[in-house]
Amino acid sequence: MLTKQEKFLLRNLTGSFNQETIDSLDLKLFYKLINNYKLSPLLYSRLSESGFPVLPSDMREELRKNYLLNLQIYLSQKKETLRVIQIFNEEHIPVIVLKGPLLGEKIYQKEGVRNASSDIDLLIKYQDLPITETLLNNIGYKVRQHYYKCLDYYDPETFCRNSSGGFGIDLHWNCIQTQEIDVPVDLYWENCVSKNIEGITVNFFSDEILFIYLCMVLCREITDNISFPRRLLDFHYFLLRYKDSLDYEYLTRILSDYNTNLFISFCLSIANEGFGKNYNIDKAFLDSLKVSNVKSKVLNWMINYDHTQEKDYFFKRKIISVYVFSKGSILGMVRFLWRNYKYNYFNFLERDNLRLTPGAFVRHFLQLFKKLWKRSEII
Repeated sequence: MLTKQEKFLLRNLTGSFNQETIDSLDLKLFYKLINNYKLSPLLYSRLSESGFPVLPSDMREELRKNYLLNLQIYLSQKKETLRVIQIFNEEHIPVIVLKGPLLGEKIYQKEGVRNASSDIDLLIKYQDLPITETLLNNIGYKVRQHYYKCLDYYDPETFCRNSSGGFGIDLHWNCIQTQEIDVPVDLYWENCVSKNIEGITVNFFSDEILFIYLCMVLCREITDNISFPRRLLDFHYFLLRYKDSLDYEYLTRILSDYNTNLFISFCLSIANEGFGKNYNIDKAFLDSLKVSNVKSKVLNWMINYDHTQEKDYFFKRKIISVYVFSKGSILGMVRFLWRNYKYNYFNFLERDNLRLTPGAFVRHFLQLFKKLWKRSEII
């Protein structure tokens, strides 16, 4: 499912770095991909671990500047995140860190390695939304927009922007959900863990819940050509750090209760493909991920089928996302696609793509599967 360039990038970025490796690389292509996917901070960190093999001087200097700039933004965002959390703590408002610099440190075990974003994502409880908005307003943030629905996934949030510029804050009160995958938000709160960072109590997901959340984010952003490789790297480094300490019995119970095995199987398959690595995950847990023979064959075909045209490649990835988040259910896929179609998210046919009629939807739906199953048309 990954392009040759993505595999080339991921395997070389996470492999062993030495002078022989550097000399054998197509450095021009590799560096271009690093910049396209905003991964220069991670590359700089990997090179520093290897004693900085010989690189062209201009490339090395640019990497150093990019890393230092990212580190500066990263530390500023970390400081602001801790400031906001401290304000919430003083008012006894529970909050969990989603993404951002603090999660980056947990996964990569280093500061400034993960590309810094412009937003701070926090999970709060819905009943605390009014007071959190008031508190943020008191320190210069203004509520810009409420998102109660997303097209594909239910991930409600309030977006607040600092009136003096700087970072924005996304206040989430639920995590990624669809009608078919509905892991209750209470589960995230019941299993959160606290850590003291610079004298401030910060809540994180437990490792098991973080594993599920990273899988959801990876599946959600499968069609984003820039962020998808970065999410895959997050998942890869998380597995390297925490796979041996995960409570697989607990994860197996969640799989059984909420039927999330298909998209977790998908994420592990993509990680194996992208990094060419066997993570040696608990065998009993892997056995619990097994899905029906039909679903398994369909998913494997989707993952292993190559494309030569970028447009069709995006289309294929979108279909995989629909399939995984619908848990392989045809009815779930129809419901998922109908919801997207109503918001004009899919343009299967140029004609009547704004007509919200059942007849138009059926024509579009048939066109979708015609493109999906006829390989000659896709290639």
